[in-house]
Amino acid sequence: MKIAGKDYSVKKLLLATTAILVLSGAMTAPAKADIVLRGGTPTTAFTDVKGLGFGDVHRLLTLQRAVIESGGINADGTVFNNNLGSVSEGADKTAVYTFSELGWLSGANVGVFFDADQVGQTGITLQSFTLTVTDPTTDIAVGTFSTAGAINFTAADLALEPGNGTGGFFFALTLAEQIEFNNLFLLAGYQDFIVSTQATLGCATVVAGCNSNDGPDSFYAVNVASVGQVPEASTWAMMLIGFLGVGFMAYRKHKGEGHALRLA
Repeated sequence: MKIAGKDYSVKKLLLATTAILVLSGAMTAPAKADIVLRGGTPTTAFTDVKGLGFGDVHRLLTLQRAVIESGGINADGTVFNNNLGSVSEGADKTAVYTFSELGWLSGANVGVFFDADQVGQTGITLQSFTLTVTDPTTDIAVGTFSTAGAINFTAADLALEPGNGTGGFFFALTLAEQIEFNNLFLLAGYQDFIVSTQATLGCATVVAGCNSNDGPDSFYAVNVASVGQVPEASTWAMMLIGFLGVGFMAYRKHKGEGHALRLA
């Protein structure tokens, strides 16, 4: 094919057209990233938040239904994909917030607590959880942060929780995702970007430890700076090695002093 005297293959034309559309904003798609359990497991991710109070903990979404529960909230506050009324609506139940309201002024601030309140502490599976970031000036979703796969919370995990609203399993962004977050959102007016949530819990068929047992199961947004950084597993290992090293040096010093006394 010739255009303006030059030969172009169909493949080259498609690539060129795609590039033009992307640069012009006509084909923009939400950027995607993972949000993960801090420390890698429910046990290491559990954190007590009783000292924060609800001024620093914002409830994003509450689901409550037996067997399986799912649903979400749009940037305008309306509910969607509400599986048989799973989403609990009303004050301090399900809401959207801006980055500024959450204190999410960088990727290092992004934190979410999952608080499962199952009858009999039977365990539950988090099938999916997604945070969606919307630019209010265009009403377009500009990014999503999601769990990478299903996560099973056992009865023993849920037994760690002292009660609904007082503790939860802490999700945050990895260092790489924090950098991605900053690259995407630290722009003019980003403080007004809206954070909304959707999730699915339990299983549609009867599976031990998977089905929801009526909840309420809630997701809270927090500013990580309010609760402090939770060390990763590798950090715990380095701390343990450090403690052992200090203990060994103290032991050697004590043993050396005892030996010197005996020589005297």
